[in-house]
Amino acid sequence: MISEGTMQQDVTSVTLVNDTAKTIDTVVPAGERYALLGIRIVNPDNVDRIVSITIYKEAAKTNVIAEIFNITVPATQKKYWPNTTVASAVRWNATSPEELLEAGNSISVVWLAGGASAGATDADGLVFSYVKIASRG
Repeated sequence: MISEGTMQQDVTSVTLVNDTAKTIDTVVPAGERYALLGIRIVNPDNVDRIVSITIYKEAAKTNVIAEIFNITVPATQKKYWPNTTVASAVRWNATSPEELLEAGNSISVVWLAGGASAGATDADGLVFSYVKIASRG
């Protein structure tokens, strides 16, 4: 359980294009640590998309620390990590432990190409909820 830090929600717009994959990478800044609490992912497109979330040791994405999510998100639906059900009143499982990340770790979210589609944008298609903790050392 996290006993110190500042609660953050980072909101990112997501635009998916016809039969094209989309990758959004987020790197934990120097001097910080994150306790990742939850992630909200939207598929604004009119076709299903497989979405994966991978945590890497570094921004170069060479060393995988964890693959925390790999699931089909139906067209125009959203899902939440760590609770992978389609959007509902239950956003994430409060009993799940947070994922602890250190400075330099990279979170990579990938929407795979879903085939021929209209493409679409969601203004808050990716939301990270986390506690920002100063590094000690």
